[in-house]
Amino acid sequence: MSSQSPSRPSIIQQEQYYFAYGSNLRLDQMARRCPGSKYIGRASLLDYLWQINERGYANIVKSEGDWVEGLVYELSGEDEKRLDRNEGVAGECYSKEYKSLQLYRASEVLHCRPVPWIVKKGGPAKVLLDAQQVGESVEEQKETTEHDVLVYISSRYVTEGDPWEEYIERINLGVADAADLGVSEGFIQRFIRPYIPPAKQVPAKHTAYRPQQEADVNGRRLKSAPGARPAENTAESHPSRSVPLEEALE
Repeated sequence: MSSQSPSRPSIIQQEQYYFAYGSNLRLDQMARRCPGSKYIGRASLLDYLWQINERGYANIVKSEGDWVEGLVYELSGEDEKRLDRNEGVAGECYSKEYKSLQLYRASEVLHCRPVPWIVKKGGPAKVLLDAQQVGESVEEQKETTEHDVLVYISSRYVTEGDPWEEYIERINLGVADAADLGVSEGFIQRFIRPYIPPAKQVPAKHTAYRPQQEADVNGRRLKSAPGARPAENTAESHPSRSVPLEEALE
């Protein structure tokens, strides 16, 4: 499958599919960042590799034979603008690319549901459980190839790095939601866990990741910084950052 179409004219359309692979796997974060977003399904992007880069955040790099699993949301034009700010597009932390990927649309109980609605109902696992209990189908729809899906990728920061401690928690919460929605355990263990240790504990509705957190995983050091790491100190504490902490948090 081709993953071409790296760029398009910078015209924000009314609706745009977006592939999340980092902290935006967490639905309640997406609900806050992009209140008009809708959940579409899970997806796989071929010939790319998941990494934590030198800035301490998730990124994907070209790697033949590898793949990245994630979630696809539909964005409104306003939500896309918000996400551009969050991802630090203006500061060149991430660029906007458009890829072809394998899409597995969610079952009818979740497909095209507003993300804030899913969160309000208790999260994806709760919505699926409630549907099963009343006899509704929770089976995904058949795989399709979807083109021109927005992906935020850093071609500037591609060196492997260590995650910020605060980022580990957010990724683990995202991993829990993604696992509930069908992202494979094999992908999580093979590509994410070498960088991100499992959470000590996760919300009660999730049970997949409860082992004790280790000081490092496969020899990788975990970044730490004093206090809450206020936004005004991030550029100084990590020279490669050019935008505040609350931006560029894929």
